[in-house]
Amino acid sequence: MALMLIRMLLAALMAGSAADQRFPKLSSDPFILAALQANGSLIPFAVYDGTKWQGAWPAPSEKSAASIASVASMETIPKDWTHGLPIPEQWRVWLASGTAHEVRIRRPSFVDSNCSQNWVLETDFPAMLASCRNCCPIEIVGLAVSSDRDVWRARPGLPAFFPAEALQQHLEVLEPRDAGGPLTPRLHATGAWKVGEWNDPPYYVEASRVIPEARTPQSGLHRGCAGISLFRAWFRLNSTGQPAFASREWEPTDCDTKGAYSYVPLGLIDINKVQYAVVQRNGWESQDYGVLRIGSDSVTTMVMTAIR
Repeated sequence: MALMLIRMLLAALMAGSAADQRFPKLSSDPFILAALQANGSLIPFAVYDGTKWQGAWPAPSEKSAASIASVASMETIPKDWTHGLPIPEQWRVWLASGTAHEVRIRRPSFVDSNCSQNWVLETDFPAMLASCRNCCPIEIVGLAVSSDRDVWRARPGLPAFFPAEALQQHLEVLEPRDAGGPLTPRLHATGAWKVGEWNDPPYYVEASRVIPEARTPQSGLHRGCAGISLFRAWFRLNSTGQPAFASREWEPTDCDTKGAYSYVPLGLIDINKVQYAVVQRNGWESQDYGVLRIGSDSVTTMVMTAIR
């Protein structure tokens, strides 16, 4: 096993609507956010009621024989599943390409598969677009919104002029030096990424470094397993092109990465000039979808919902 393994995932949350608009709608009207699975099903995970965010939908495996029998149509879906917000028949779906499409809800159903047990909304989205029919968890291919609100897709992107070394230094200062001095070789970026057309876009960066067992701090890690340093950060670029961090985190874990998590940014929503990142959060045995408020000097989790 190599003494060092570096992984760098960068995502720029940026503009890109099907209507070729540069800026999104700033309405604070209520709406529901859902994940579009490759099998054509929607799973709502967040509700914005006009003033605040709330989790939506029953958790995976939350069922009973009575509830399955009683939820047989759209009209019989319990109102508290979406905090009283009506579930429309037609939704706007934003795919990873940044294009928007309309889908229609057919019916609610409870899916009991080898992957998980979930309440879903079956749609007319063509399931043949699935790239993997037997993967667990089921692949998410887009975001769905219960209104005509724009979702600005997330895609890899760093300015060509951005010095990766500067970002590396900002992250490395988070790591304690009790592992036997500075680690070598240094953390480094593994690629350049394209920037989108958003005014002052937030960026997310994630990186990891393997620490050989002999230099791993004694923090409960089992022997025979190298330690791993995980780094996560949200930032914007200031007027001089340097990162202005909303948050920076360092997390120690071991070779199994149990207890640790990583984000995959999916899109950006603007509500009255406040930016919210829609994210997938992946853990060792969990997968959540949620909304983060990206402030100038803080990142706040507004809602996080389990989906399998």
